[in-house]
Amino acid sequence: MLAEVKPAPITANVPSKGAYAGSKASLMGPCPHTECPSHPYCEPAGADFDEEYRIAEIIGDPPHDYCMLDRDLTLVELEALENS
Repeated sequence: MLAEVKPAPITANVPSKGAYAGSKASLMGPCPHTECPSHPYCEPAGADFDEEYRIAEIIGDPPHDYCMLDRDLTLVELEALENS
């Protein structure tokens, strides 16, 4: 029996402006501050900076106290891209 493999959603920080469930968003771009608690969400594994993703769910505020690049971010769950 073969199991169907579905792409996993991606938890990521996206620009807060226009971020709501169902909207589309792109990642802000690379961040050199690897010690920041939000770094794994600003550069999430499995996501590309030049892709646009649909927001499945708003999670809320990112885990950092302030962004060292002065970005206004919201933590969201992005829908996985379907491989065609």
